[in-house]
Formats: sequence, structure tokens, C-alpha cells
Amino acid sequence: MTKSLAREAIRNLFVSEPDLAEETSMLAVDEIDGDKMPEPYRGLLVHATDMTHKLQAFSGQTIHVRPLHVDRNGHKLHRRVLLICDNDGRTIEFGVIRIHLERFSREQREEILDCRVPLGAILKHHNIAHRCEPRFYFRLSGSTFLRDAFELDCATTLYGRLNHIVNEAGEELADVVEVLPPLFAPQNRSV
Repeated sequence: MTKSLAREAIRNLFVSEPDLAEETSMLAVDEIDGDKMPEPYRGLLVHATDMTHKLQAFSGQTIHVRPLHVDRNGHKLHRRVLLICDNDGRTIEFGVIRIHLERFSREQREEILDCRVPLGAILKHHNIAHRCEPRFYFRLSGSTFLRDAFELDCATTLYGRLNHIVNEAGEELADVVEVLPPLFAPQNRSV
């Protein structure tokens, strides 16, 4: 995938936020091979599972959603969120997700619409068979909204992925851009 296609795929998830979609179109996004990604980002991003379990294992904490923007359009929910560690309040991920609500039961939809629990935790809690199909991995820079979201003093390179989540029948459950803050490898923790 070329730089412009990767950037456009990310931009498409900001459909309900025109200002951020415009900023996204100017990001310096470079698609990278997963095996070229530095640790700990490779261990956290380069896999075919959802991020919730990986981030909880990495941080040693459960995590919750802090919604920054939520927009429901029919059976689609677009939300821009931070995933926050429950114990120390640290931001562990920035995400933009489009969820196909019609693929979930009423109870599951209520949990999703509540915007407190990460989608991966909801999938696990309800034993929803699913798989993740990362479309590409990337590094990016030049994002004011990500610098603000992660409360960074200066611009830095960030790493992430565009992930496609499907159910057992191959139906799309969600598309999500997952970006990690600057991280250091944890001591004595498996990723």
C-alpha cells in the first residue's frame, strides 16, 4: 500500500470529524513491515488478535475507554477514544473505530454504546468468535491531535496499525486505527 493509500484508509475513519479528517490528510504516514517495527511496538501491534489483551498484559492493568468523540449514523458507530489504564490513569492507546452495530445483540450494543469498555473486552466477555486482520502497520509524525491526546511536549514518531475485525462468518465487525504513545519495554512482562 502506498503512503497516500495508507493515509486515505486512516482518513476514512474520521468521516464524522471533517477537521480531523483534513489534518489526517496532511500526516506523514509511512507504511512499514511488521518485522521492521521496533519493540515494544512490534509485540503490541504485530499480531492477529485484538489490542485489549495485549495492552492489559503490557501495562499490568485493566483498561477503560475515554471517549473523545462519538457519532452514531444508523447501524454504524464512529468513535475516537483513548484507552486508559485503570490504576495509574496512563493513556495506553489512541483509537478511531467504526463499529457495525447490526452485528451485535441488543445487550452487546448497549455495552458498546456506553463507551466505557474496549471492544476487545466486550468480544471476550460475550465469547464472540472473531479474528483480527491487520491491513497495514505504520509510523507517523506531524499530528497535532495525537500530540495533544498523548500530552506530548514535542513531536515524535508514533506507531500503529489499521485493523479489520471480522466475526466467524467473515462479516465486518469493526475497522480501527490503533496508535500507541511513546512506550518503553516493560520489565518482566510478557507481551
